[in-house]
Order: sequence, then C-alpha cells, then structure tokens
Amino acid sequence: MFTARNQTLERARAARKRARILQQAQVRNIETRNARHAQISESRRKYRERIGLPSAVDVWLASKLGRVYPDAHSSPLLDDEVQCSVYVSHIPVPDPAGFFVDLDTFILHMTVKTAPRSPDESPLESERCIMLGQYQGHPRDWSAPDWMKLHGQGTKVFRDSVEAVVNLMQCPAPLGPEQTTVSTQSLSVRVPWLIGALTRLVQALENAFAAVQLGD
Repeated sequence: MFTARNQTLERARAARKRARILQQAQVRNIETRNARHAQISESRRKYRERIGLPSAVDVWLASKLGRVYPDAHSSPLLDDEVQCSVYVSHIPVPDPAGFFVDLDTFILHMTVKTAPRSPDESPLESERCIMLGQYQGHPRDWSAPDWMKLHGQGTKVFRDSVEAVVNLMQCPAPLGPEQTTVSTQSLSVRVPWLIGALTRLVQALENAFAAVQLGD
C-alpha cells in the first residue's frame, strides 16, 4: 500500500512539473512572439516614415473620417465650406497569369462640392472630381498608403473649409519605395487640376462677397 501511494504521489509531482515546464515554455513563446511583432512594427514604421507615410492626405482623411457628419448630405453648404466625397477604385491587372505582370492599381477619388454661386447654377457646375492619390501594389504592403483602408468601404462624405482643401493639395506627394527625392511629376498626377479649380472657387466666393458689399 505504501509503495502504491508513493507511486501515485510521484506521478502527481511529475505531472505538476511537466505542467510548469509547459506553462513556462508557453510564456517564453508569447514573449518571443510579442518581441518579434514589436520589431516588425518598428521596422515597418521606420520604412514608412522614410518614404513619407502616412502622407498629408492620410493624416487629413484620418482626422475627417474619425468624426460623424449627420448632416453632410442634407444641410446647405456655407460659402467657405466644401463637401468632400472620397472612395477608392480598383484596377486589376488584365492578365494576372502572364509571365510579366504589373501590380494592381488603386486610385483615391474625391468629388469636391461647393455652395452654388447663383440660384441658376446647376449642381454639376459646383462639383469638381479629382484623383487625390494613386497606389500600385498589394494592399498589405508596407508601402501601401493609409487611405487603402477605404478600399471596399464605399463612398465617405464629410465637410471641410475651402482653404484646408487647397492647402492639402499643395502638400508634396510621398516618396516612392525607390525614390530619394519628392517627385513633382507624382504631385501633378495626383492633383491634375484641383489647385486651379479650387482657386477659381475661392475667387468666385471673393467676387460674390465683393458684389454684396457694393450692393450695400
């Protein structure tokens, strides 16, 4: 009886020891995995910082999309205010099975709408559509801009001032993975004519304000 009891106690101690060893191994694995994730996250942050990400567009969108605009569609626009509608379109490669294949292209579109400058102005006359950003690659690549998170999310609508949107368009484009200087060509492609269009809108608002003053 003594021997059987001793054997039972010995087996119990051995089981507890194995459980402690297994628990310690699991803790070490978790710590190693967390350290590896932290190292990868830091490497990703430094890489994105080197190529200019997040960009001014990313930061601007994050500040706007994090808020709720219950009357973004319904309430009238102020004279110095614009309604912005943004969405991401996807252009897949035509032949993904080919030997030499380009990467998919994603385009960030924005429609800017201002208050009508006159009662006779149609809604289309107060809207401008532009390409706010373009990215070629995989959505999960480190070089993917933050606005890629909008892909598949439909159209997001919010409001901002005319001045803020014009200032945004004058920010330099982010660097590409292989670039060491800001590409002015990338900036011109990203905003083909928005700066001129919004400048004309600002001028129209100033003219309307001046006309009101003269009328007074």
